[in-house]
Amino acid sequence: MLVEFMGAPCSGKTTLAASIFSALKITGIPVEFVGEQARIFIAQRRRSLALFPYDPLCLTDQDQIQIMSRQLELEQLMAQVTGSQMSVISDSSPLNALCYM
Repeated sequence: MLVEFMGAPCSGKTTLAASIFSALKITGIPVEFVGEQARIFIAQRRRSLALFPYDPLCLTDQDQIQIMSRQLELEQLMAQVTGSQMSVISDSSPLNALCYM
């Protein structure tokens, strides 16, 4: 089972997803976690442009497509390797990227 969270930036997706993931792990339920790829993409872009933490960064539609593709690829990978016996918690949905296009 794949569980994805959708919402605006800083709406608590990661906090909620991590809490659920942790609670399931503690109780012994087999589960994996996929982090939000937008966060990694943005960090990589900020580093490549040598931006400071509060410098503005504008993402293009092409950037959003790349983020969506990365998120989908990792979710599919985890779902494939874990099989039907394990749940995958994702703190974002590939569809989230569409909201910013």
